[in-house]
Amino acid sequence: MTSMDAVLQQRLSRARLVRVMAALGLVGPAALASARSPFGGGALAAVNASPARQGASSIRAAMPDTPPGLDSDQLLNAYTEKIAVNCYSHDIVGFKITDDPKYGGAMADILAPGTEGIDPGFAESWTISADQRTYTFKLRTDVGSPYGNKLTADDVKWSFDRRKALKGVGSFMTDVMLITSPDDVKVVDPQTITYTTASPNPAFFKIDAIMWYGGIFDSVEAKKHASSDDPWATKWLATNTAGFGPYHVQDLVQGQGLRLVANPNWYKGKPAIEQVAWRAIPSAADRLALLSRGDVDIAEGLTGEQLKGLKDVANVQVISRPSNIIRSLILNTQKPELKDARVRQAIAYAVPYDQIIQTVFFGEADRQRSPVPAMYPGYNGKYWVYDTNVDKAKALLQEAGAQPFQLPVTFDSSNSDDQLIANILQTALSEIGITVVQDKVPTAVYSQKIGQKQDFAYLSQNWPLVADPGYALWVYWYSTNFLNAANYNNPEFDQLLTKGMGTLDEKERFAMFDKAQEIYEHDQPWVLLVNQNFQLPMSKKLSGFVWYTDNHVHYEHLKPAE
Repeated sequence: MTSMDAVLQQRLSRARLVRVMAALGLVGPAALASARSPFGGGALAAVNASPARQGASSIRAAMPDTPPGLDSDQLLNAYTEKIAVNCYSHDIVGFKITDDPKYGGAMADILAPGTEGIDPGFAESWTISADQRTYTFKLRTDVGSPYGNKLTADDVKWSFDRRKALKGVGSFMTDVMLITSPDDVKVVDPQTITYTTASPNPAFFKIDAIMWYGGIFDSVEAKKHASSDDPWATKWLATNTAGFGPYHVQDLVQGQGLRLVANPNWYKGKPAIEQVAWRAIPSAADRLALLSRGDVDIAEGLTGEQLKGLKDVANVQVISRPSNIIRSLILNTQKPELKDARVRQAIAYAVPYDQIIQTVFFGEADRQRSPVPAMYPGYNGKYWVYDTNVDKAKALLQEAGAQPFQLPVTFDSSNSDDQLIANILQTALSEIGITVVQDKVPTAVYSQKIGQKQDFAYLSQNWPLVADPGYALWVYWYSTNFLNAANYNNPEFDQLLTKGMGTLDEKERFAMFDKAQEIYEHDQPWVLLVNQNFQLPMSKKLSGFVWYTDNHVHYEHLKPAE
């Protein structure tokens, strides 16, 4: 590159940054007009003259994209989840906050036994029947939605009925709570609701505490937007929120941005951060630049290399901690080429795990040796045997009688890591006669494709929300589960989970889940690539971050640093 080329390249980069900052409201029309030409002299000056930051009660977040919709029971993607955790929070109860003895930061108290780590949340009190199947909750009277309506048992009932009717992720959550029918949730009086489970469930409270999928909705407001053709207000709730959590959504413009505004009727009072301006910045390089300059407070979706570089930026902190995040290659077990478990085992043996850990995550990841995260009780990694062994992979393919074939791999274009992983897998699998065809699609298309479960394979980033081995195994691999993108079906595996979830004796239930892990490792419906650390690049002007198993930022906890 000549010196003139380098100058032009620098001006192009600066001009692009000004356009991004204009979209964020950081520079005015004059600066934008100047930046439209890469040869204009005013672009750098305009960026440097950006206006003063918003007040301490407002923050800006640069995100790869906007959510394709706001209803977590209609869409399965991380962006919709980010909205749900802040607008719906949980079902009735929540988690207390504790200090993580290993990480040293604050986290939801997910590992406490029984109900020790449970916060009452929307409940004033609760009781459990002698047979440990019926849970009766007396609801608080001061829980309000942004629309001014108070939470009642009718809201809880309507939300559960909706979950069951839509048969989405919310329905799965009720299934794993062992609530099998809408009749299992009953209104006793306006402030009292009962849940009755098919059998005792040791994980009931922990599931309820993390269950923001599918509500709880303000049914009074939602019903205003329902119709005979749309009794569950799916069209309206796809672009509006109606929860009882700390925030609600305003000004959603697909592909551009939205605002999260504090719920004025939140029962815990006004959060320190009253407004979050979320803007879609597709380029990771632009998100990195904005955060480095101090023009946004949070930038998500950065690559491992970018995160590593940020650790030397004076005004930025990178929160990094062990997590439950699993990066995987989902294999459609019903495709003829992938139906034989030996073929899936061969793919697992061909993966260069250490290369992915070092070149994609820069050491911020470990081997994932079980479908149960290593930080969860009941984890057992002894059945994992898939150290990289190309010769073993070739032998298994030959034993299975497999011929060379193409493997289309679908992944989300907004996830920079997935592109790097796809490149590595493409090279590695070519050594055993499998040609990876990269299918890189936008977030909305990816959500639709993985929900339809028709493609050959998907790169995924998943995290089982509940720190329980039965839940962790059920969530993605129980045969009838909505999230079973591999179309995996092993009756023995299902039976172990069904029986284990309803067993109170911990030793007995963990033995069943241990056997289920052994079956999984033989069948390899998902090739588990790595256990990724949670990382969040954030301005040093903010503090108060609390880690939850959903791996999203709960803005209610953030506050200006002291």
